[in-house]
Amino acid sequence: MPLIDNIHFDQYDPPKEPFERPDSIEEFKRLNKACCEPFYVLADLLDGVRRKNDVNSVFEFGDSVVFTLKKGGVVTSFTPVSVEFPNEAGAWYTTIEWRSVASLDGFGCYSIEVTPTVAGQVRPTYIYAQYNLLPYTSGLISNAEGTVRILSRFNDVNDKYGINMTDAFLLDSLRFDGKFGYFNDNTEIDNLEYLDGTQEKVKREDFTSYELRVDLNTYNVIEKLRDHVLAENSCWISDHNYDSYSHQYYDIPVIVSEGFAPNHFDGTRQLTGVAKFEDKVRRNRTHFQDNRQTAEADAPPNAPEVMDYNVTVNGVLEQSFSAPSDQDLTININIT
Repeated sequence: MPLIDNIHFDQYDPPKEPFERPDSIEEFKRLNKACCEPFYVLADLLDGVRRKNDVNSVFEFGDSVVFTLKKGGVVTSFTPVSVEFPNEAGAWYTTIEWRSVASLDGFGCYSIEVTPTVAGQVRPTYIYAQYNLLPYTSGLISNAEGTVRILSRFNDVNDKYGINMTDAFLLDSLRFDGKFGYFNDNTEIDNLEYLDGTQEKVKREDFTSYELRVDLNTYNVIEKLRDHVLAENSCWISDHNYDSYSHQYYDIPVIVSEGFAPNHFDGTRQLTGVAKFEDKVRRNRTHFQDNRQTAEADAPPNAPEVMDYNVTVNGVLEQSFSAPSDQDLTININIT
């Protein structure tokens, strides 16, 4: 608070307004019916490994923000929890673990609604996105076949949305039609040549690169992918294509090396494109002994566990049920 000629000036930062999003339904309907397709998400109730379980995070500004998950227009048993960003007052987020949703409300079509409150006024509720939740299955004919899943952790300042996400470790995934792979080793070779023409190896190192090729996709998918490419601090990609070179591209830790390059087509709002990645940790090298130490790449966190519960009254089993570990559990027992 500076002092100038005995006049005090208080700095006042007005609260940030909620995002000016286009009306979701009208955006879906506009020009091309393909734009109304919901996001594609999978979950596996038998296995919590991350590659089989998608996750989405939603954020918004306000004095408070209510996130509501609905299935077929009905509020779900799964309750999204609003969390304020630790380094951005007045900005809130929630994380939807689809494995937890499936365990409580089953598979089907869902929507996330957002209701911000600013300066004591409740703003109109809007639909953030719609989702089609299906069980994860593998094999040639499966719900995952033909898709790529990018999983990112956001943990720095995002000027695009005006939010400091530092220390929030926001986790979000996107599954879409595409293919990941097309590796290139980009090998760097260092040899030593002696006066007699003999060569000896000093070091060889692979700087492996990958391509993420996006099939014809809609505005919603492309824009979300661009957000991942722009904002990821940690990133893992899984490929589910029967004709891929490797069937082991599961949660490969990578980092962006080239941004999304789109291919536009007249007469449609859909487009294709390519983004390029490199290994998060470079470990493919052979060399004489030196002091370099190779780091270990972080693995993505697994989905929340689904716990089994038995309710016993006076030694008699009254009920058995399952519930996700990330949801508060309340059991009401009425004894008559």
